[in-house]
Amino acid sequence: MGRRYAVRRRAQLPTGVGKRSVPATTELVTHETIIDGLTVSVVIERPEIDHGGGIWRCRIRVARGDTRREQSQVVGISSQEVLGQAIDLAAGRLGISRSDLLAGASVGAPIRTAEQSR
Repeated sequence: MGRRYAVRRRAQLPTGVGKRSVPATTELVTHETIIDGLTVSVVIERPEIDHGGGIWRCRIRVARGDTRREQSQVVGISSQEVLGQAIDLAAGRLGISRSDLLAGASVGAPIRTAEQSR
């Protein structure tokens, strides 16, 4: 009973407990361009620390048109390290330089809480 209850409860409360704010989106960098006639968008999420301790992770999502979606994550020992790796990976996926990625990107989008997104 205990294990099934824990799994069910985790689905109901993804990251927050009670009235604490839960980020609905963690987008930090968003870049959109057209490659070979397809709209390609890249989202780099804010680095977050793993629940177990000192490991940081940063997720990258790439959407090519309406059908092809890719997702990756980088891990490291600091938020700066994983963010740098994520920017390099995203730039490599688009075939552009790091500075071109950031120059054409929306950087530092505000965090919405779960209540604001409903």
